[in-house]
Amino acid sequence: MKMKVWHHWNCWILLLCLLVPGSRVWAATEAVETRGKVTGGEAYAIPDWFKQSFLDIAEDAEEAGAEGRHVMLFFHLDECPYCSRMLRESFEAEAMQALVRKSFDVIDINIKGDRQVAFDTETSLSEKELSDRLRVRSTPAILFL
Repeated sequence: MKMKVWHHWNCWILLLCLLVPGSRVWAATEAVETRGKVTGGEAYAIPDWFKQSFLDIAEDAEEAGAEGRHVMLFFHLDECPYCSRMLRESFEAEAMQALVRKSFDVIDINIKGDRQVAFDTETSLSEKELSDRLRVRSTPAILFL
């Protein structure tokens, strides 16, 4: 009798040893599928009235100054919900849009972007490198020039 009980326990232990590693593999596979996915993101479009710049910031600043305006760099990240909200609440209202357009040339900079930016006569780097150099760590961020 003792042998049968022990045999049943051996079966349970063997079954448990086979199932536990399998469940870990299944859980790990599930974790890999969701790793690195941003949740809560919100797609948005940069307003068409933002300046279509060649990203030569010194030249853009000269042009804006000649017209009595300043340059506003709008740092953003694709699908950033805060960027979307700022664009919606701060740049879509007609009164605010008129004020910004009157005083600033707004240029968008994607902090993970690859477009080349000539920040001054000596500095040309990607949007991402410029964001790192200016220590833009979160979005949205605005730099007035």
